[in-house]
Amino acid sequence: MKRRRYKLEFKEAAENGDPEAQIDLGLAYDFGNGVPQDDKEAVKWWRKAVEQGHTKAQFALGFMYYKGDGVLENYVQAYAWWNIAAANGDEDAK
Repeated sequence: MKRRRYKLEFKEAAENGDPEAQIDLGLAYDFGNGVPQDDKEAVKWWRKAVEQGHTKAQFALGFMYYKGDGVLENYVQAYAWWNIAAANGDEDAK
């Protein structure tokens, strides 16, 4: 299956709880691909995927805390999310 591009065509799937679509929608907002760039909106969608235990979202959320994009900069939170992602098998978080 081909990975979905950053488009709003999967917004409905994200709203219906599809964690892959939530990650993609977060990426769309993070980079401004097909939607206005909005870090807070990216964080919102990644949190929804995190609630479902998605490791890529855990890593992405850690990165947002590290950069202070869409949330207050917080290295402790960044480290915590990266550790959670690493413990769940995310190679980038290790």
